[in-house]
Amino acid sequence: MPEALSKKRWAIPDSPTKRGSLVDALYLALLSVVARFVKPREPRVERHIFNIQGYLECKQKDENGHAARPVLVVPAMGPSFDLPQVLHSVPSSELAEVNLGYSCMANLFHRKHWIRRRGVPKEQVDEMETYARKILRDQPNRLYVRSLVLTESKARLFHFDRAGAEITPPFDIHQHPGTLVRLVAGLCSANKRVLGLDTSVQWTIVDQKKSEGTITDHRTPDTLEELVVKDSWRIDGLRAEDELLKLVKDTPGVVHMVSYEIGRGETKDFRCPSTIGSFQNRVATRVTTKAYGCSVEHFKSVVQLLSAIRDAIASRPSPHAFQPTKGLVADDIGILHRDVSDQNVLLGKDDAPEGERGVLTDFDLAFRATISEPTIKADHNVGLPIFQSLSVLSTVFGGNKNIPHVYLDDLQAPDGSRVPSAEEGPSILFTWNDGTPRDTFVNKQGLTAGNPIMHSVGRLIKASWGRICEDLFKKFRAWTVSRRSDTERLLFQKKGPEDLLPKRDEHCSAVLKMFDKDIQATKSSAKTSMRRSKYVAQPASAISSWEKRRPQIRITPIALLL
Repeated sequence: MPEALSKKRWAIPDSPTKRGSLVDALYLALLSVVARFVKPREPRVERHIFNIQGYLECKQKDENGHAARPVLVVPAMGPSFDLPQVLHSVPSSELAEVNLGYSCMANLFHRKHWIRRRGVPKEQVDEMETYARKILRDQPNRLYVRSLVLTESKARLFHFDRAGAEITPPFDIHQHPGTLVRLVAGLCSANKRVLGLDTSVQWTIVDQKKSEGTITDHRTPDTLEELVVKDSWRIDGLRAEDELLKLVKDTPGVVHMVSYEIGRGETKDFRCPSTIGSFQNRVATRVTTKAYGCSVEHFKSVVQLLSAIRDAIASRPSPHAFQPTKGLVADDIGILHRDVSDQNVLLGKDDAPEGERGVLTDFDLAFRATISEPTIKADHNVGLPIFQSLSVLSTVFGGNKNIPHVYLDDLQAPDGSRVPSAEEGPSILFTWNDGTPRDTFVNKQGLTAGNPIMHSVGRLIKASWGRICEDLFKKFRAWTVSRRSDTERLLFQKKGPEDLLPKRDEHCSAVLKMFDKDIQATKSSAKTSMRRSKYVAQPASAISSWEKRRPQIRITPIALLL
C-alpha cells in the first residue's frame, strides 16, 4: 500500500496472472473507499462489499454464457430488501457466507480483463443487463440500477432503467482516482434514493410470493378495505391509465380506481441531460385500486370461470360510462383495451354479485377514440400473441398497414387460451407462446379453417369439461369465423371500423347469450350430479365429472373472451 501511495495509483497489479488476484485487489481498493467515505447515520444501517468469487454460482454460467452471479456485491437489509428472516439479527459484516440473492443486493461491481476505449462490447452489455433485470425484478420499488465494471486500470459505469441502458465512456482509475471514489461512494450509499429506490413505498415478501402490482397492507381507515397499488412506467406521450379509469368509474366489471399519483418521476430524470432525445422517455405512474381475486386462470370451477369471463365482457355501464369491449361509439367514451388476456381479467370476490364476478383490469395499453384520433392501427406488438385476434396477428406480415384495431379484436381475444393434455403429450395451444407471432397466426388459423387440430381440441374439451363446454367452444368458434369474414369484407371494400358500429350491440348480445345459456346449463348439470349422489354410493360432496377429472387433465379449452 505505501508503494501504491508513492506511485499515486491503486494497489492493483498491472497484468494480473490469475482471475482471483484481480478480484481480490479490486475488492480491497473498493472496500477502502467504503470504509473511508460511506458513513451511515441511521441505526442498523451498514454498508459493505462482499467478495463472493468462491461461490458456486459465480463459477457457473447462465443460458447466455455469462457468470450466473457477479463477484463483488453490496448487500442490504431492512424494508425493500429480502434478506432471509433468520439472518436479520446478524451484522452485515458477518454475512460473507450467506448466499446473497438479487432481492437483497443494493448494487454490484464486476471485473473484466479489458474495456474497449471506443464502443461497448455487446456481450458486456448483455451480461450487466442480465444482473440489472434480476434486481429490478426482485425489488419492485427499484427505479434504476447502476453498476461498475472494472479492470486493472479502467472503469465504466452502467445505468439501467425502464427506458433501457446508458453507459459512460471508460476512464483511467489511476489518473482519475477521485472519480472512482465518488462513483463507489454513490453506489454504496446509505441513502436509498441515491441507490435508486422509490422511498414512497416499501414492501415485504409474504410467503415468498410477489406479484406484478405492489400489493400493500394499506387499508382505508373507515372500512379497512384492502387495496392494490400498481406502479408502472408508461411511454411518454401515451394517455395515462388513471385518465381512462376516471372515465369508467363505477362501471361493473371494470377495475375501480381509488386514487392515483402523478409527477412521480421520469427516466430522463436519472440520465445525463445531454442524452435526452436519444431514448424513449418513460413516466412513472401509480394507481391505487380496489383489491379483487386472483387472475381468471386460478378459477376453482367451470361456473366461476364462465361467470367471470361473462361479466368482464358485459361490463354494464352507468349512463356516463362505456362498455370496454364495444369500442368506438359516438355517444360512448370509446375505449379499446387492446391487451385482453388471462392475466388482465380478475376473479371477483367470493360474494360478488352478477356483473362483478369478473373484472377487467390493466388499461396501460388502452386506446380512447377522439374526434382528432378516431381509430388506431392494429399492432401485433401490443399484447400477447396467443390472445390476439387473427386480424391483429396478421399485421406481423406487413401487408396491409392500415388494419384498424376494433372492438371485435377485443371480443375475440384468445381463441382458446391453453389446452395442456396429459393424455396426448404436449399441449396443443400452450406451446403457442413459445413461437413467433407468425407461428401463432398459423396455429390459430388452424382453429378456424376446419383443421384437424380444431376437432382434437373439441374432443379434449368434451372429455375433460363435458358436452356443454364443447358446445360453447363450437358456437363461439363459428361466431368468430363469421366476424373474421365481416372484418375482411370491410377491408376489401376499403371501409372503416365505423361501418361495424351498427352491429356492435348485436355482436355483444350474441356472445353474452352464449355464455348465459351455458352457465345456466352447467349449474343445472352440477345440481343433477348432486341429486344423483343421494341415490348412489358417493359422498355427499360429489361434484361434476368435469371437476373430478380436472386434477388429471387441466384444460382451459374454450375461446376465452378475456
